[in-house]
Amino acid sequence: MSRIVQIIGLRTQRRYKAISLTMIIMVVAIVILWQFCLSKRTDYIKSSVRPQNFPSYLQAPENASPVYYIYSNTAGNAKQLSFWIREPYPAKGVIDFISARLTDGGFHKLDYDLMNPELPSSRVSGWDEFADARRKPISQVYRWSEDWLNEQGETVGVLLEYRYPVEEDEDVDLVDLGVFQIWSKPTGLEKQFLDR
Repeated sequence: MSRIVQIIGLRTQRRYKAISLTMIIMVVAIVILWQFCLSKRTDYIKSSVRPQNFPSYLQAPENASPVYYIYSNTAGNAKQLSFWIREPYPAKGVIDFISARLTDGGFHKLDYDLMNPELPSSRVSGWDEFADARRKPISQVYRWSEDWLNEQGETVGVLLEYRYPVEEDEDVDLVDLGVFQIWSKPTGLEKQFLDR
């Protein structure tokens, strides 16, 4: 009987050691994961003042207002320029303005969507029109979207949008244009598409 008690006691000690070791490993894993998450945290800043380190080819026309620069001091892999401007549909002046700046900055336009290469860019397919029911009131949206790429693999996504409530008269003048340009360094996902 005493041998059985010894065996049971030995097994119990082993179980407690295994449980203790598992708990220590879990605590260490949680601490490492927490530190990783903190290191990946980014604090984005939205400013109406152009930062010094903002790419020179991301520009807003002089008559644009308001203009916002969105960037991070900790993670330099994305910067956004947003502005609103009064420009009649189909925004040829703004598209030409952006195209000239990006071309001068060493970028070339892509005929396809960078993240969905089987989809053509708006340069190929023209303006998209759709109803956006995500917010109230429901809006009718006219959208222009294209991607630009340079030799270093940096990209600029350009999005132009006219938006008006569906309840408004069908003869709405499309003049209030929202423009969004997002610059980024290539990530693993973008590199996957660029290598095709």
